[in-house]
Amino acid sequence: MNWIWAALGLTLATTPGSAETAAPFQAEGLLEVIAVYRPAANVPPIRRWLSTAEGRIELLLPRGDTPRLRRSLVRVRARGMLRADGLHLASEDDLELLSSGLGPSHAPPHHAESAAVKDVRLALILVHYDEPAAPDSIAELESSLFSGPESVSAFYRHVSDGHVSISGQAFGPFSIRRPAGCDARVLLDAAVAAADAAVDFRSYDGVVVAYPHDPCFPWGGLGTLNRIIVPSDEGRLPLTVAWINTIESFLTVAAHEIGHNLELGHANAYECPSGLERKALCQTVEYGDPFDVMGMSSLLLSPNAPHREKAGWLRAPQLEEASRSGTFELSPLNRRDGAVRALKVPETWASDGTVSSWYYLEFRQPDSIDRPPVFPNNEHDRTAFTGVTVRIRQDLGGGDTQLIQPHPGIKMAWDSALIPGETFEDPKTGVAVTTLSTSTERAVVRVSVPELPSAWIEGLAEGQILAGAVDVAVRHKGPIVSARLEVDGKPAFVESWRDAGDGLRVLRWPTLGVPDGRHALRAVVADPGGRESRSAPVSVNVVNRDLIAPMAAILAPSSGTTVTGRLEVIFTASDDRPGA
Repeated sequence: MNWIWAALGLTLATTPGSAETAAPFQAEGLLEVIAVYRPAANVPPIRRWLSTAEGRIELLLPRGDTPRLRRSLVRVRARGMLRADGLHLASEDDLELLSSGLGPSHAPPHHAESAAVKDVRLALILVHYDEPAAPDSIAELESSLFSGPESVSAFYRHVSDGHVSISGQAFGPFSIRRPAGCDARVLLDAAVAAADAAVDFRSYDGVVVAYPHDPCFPWGGLGTLNRIIVPSDEGRLPLTVAWINTIESFLTVAAHEIGHNLELGHANAYECPSGLERKALCQTVEYGDPFDVMGMSSLLLSPNAPHREKAGWLRAPQLEEASRSGTFELSPLNRRDGAVRALKVPETWASDGTVSSWYYLEFRQPDSIDRPPVFPNNEHDRTAFTGVTVRIRQDLGGGDTQLIQPHPGIKMAWDSALIPGETFEDPKTGVAVTTLSTSTERAVVRVSVPELPSAWIEGLAEGQILAGAVDVAVRHKGPIVSARLEVDGKPAFVESWRDAGDGLRVLRWPTLGVPDGRHALRAVVADPGGRESRSAPVSVNVVNRDLIAPMAAILAPSSGTTVTGRLEVIFTASDDRPGA
């Protein structure tokens, strides 16, 4: 297909056989990523736009596909079918990352390129349509965001261990017209234009737009993941943006959306009603984590351990890796006593033996920020404040996390902690976590991590001569899901394999695939978690005797032809071992 380089004002051609207009389209621009808070059923939780000098266009994936690139203000190239509702990508592969950011010349001088910014300055803009806001609304919102003892600023200063301090000023209220088409970007532009005379946006890292709840917008709030370009009287500025579609619930919605501005993803739940043995039946529930402000909590509950690690707020030695079996103590997540506050346990391994993804264990106790919510039907009292919770982090750019519900037959995410005596086990990898005890001071857990499998080749002596197809016996210790051979450090073709039982696999190796001579032969086995182990090399001598003579056939002249004088003979020849 010939992709069209064009401006966003491209006139669409009608697709043959369809009433819908569409055209192939490709363009470069800046990515805008916005996370949606509690959207309507037909609204995706992550929305993305391509921004160019000609305008903005929404990037749409097939239903069910997950957007992987989730950072605003990176330069990308997108291609797909341009329709009235946006640019439809065939897959995430149609979005190509060209550069990771705009560079320092586009950033405000006080902005550090990090999720853990020391001082985040925000301009809070209160707008309304018809009915003016109550006279005390602006003061209440300013206190909720910046100065109150339970403000968003106090919340993030506490949970980030002082890495984040939010300050700023409130402006308004300003009267604006209701945005046409319920477009959040139109609302933002109108709010900035209304406040421009009073605000020098160059002095701020971001904008928070608050307004009385408008049912026209099918969500409770929006937050950009990193910054987007915002036009103002001072020019086109890179700013974070949070839209707060409520005044009554401003505090928790603003904390959630500003979390996105700090590049925190959603806190989801991973529900497995039939247990982890049947992962095909497990499902991710967006915002399903009830113990996290980035989830479904209506309270200011702390971001979880993997979110804090991604933001740079939680590091070793307070975050410990448990790559081997042992017993570990966990201090409460918000306790700053220098002890271990979260534990990382391997979930899967890469082929080189390094850990590619982790389980995160944490334990909470009530404090000035985290206050135990009351959940219905939680008969076992398995909350984050009575036991140890287990999460995984999806490395999708937005850093979404998933709270695992490890109890078969129980669906509610608030009943997901491991109370003393309970065990979580991954049936695929064999990793297991048991809560031994809890108190107001600590939780004690036992972690079991399977040993790396070992393998060795049986029945082949050093320097043994091999020819033809050979059965190579590979003995292994520990569970494995695959076994293969390497010859001189490169993968070797194996015709077939069979499991002979008692930790023995037999691989059929055709030696004709390598030249005669000495070769180093190794066995490579992989365990259920993806870790690979290589055997010691065995040196073998491949000698394939050439037992079959070459074949030849004369094509011309044909049999019985009478010939005289010079003669041209055309023939073919072949050998089962060319060059032998």
